[in-house]
Amino acid sequence: DEQATYFAQGYREKRKDSSTVLILNLLGFVFLAGVHRFYLGQTAMGIVYLFTLGFCYVGTLIDIFTHKGMVETYNLAKATETAMFVKSSFKDSAS
Repeated sequence: DEQATYFAQGYREKRKDSSTVLILNLLGFVFLAGVHRFYLGQTAMGIVYLFTLGFCYVGTLIDIFTHKGMVETYNLAKATETAMFVKSSFKDSAS
């Protein structure tokens, strides 16, 4: 029970919302392309999008349709990372 509470708390802090990513992606058409990539921790792609205007807006347009998958991948990685951290924390405290 305590592990689940720690996991939920840690994951809630790290997860990203697909609506936020979509809004940041749409801002790429009028402000800075690639901001959504930086938000998802994809720094290299964010820099590439920034300097190429989101691959001349084609990449930005594609990301509108694929943003949910990107967020799911990010959130899954953060859930796994959080679970491993909680598991190791409780294993160390049990010893």
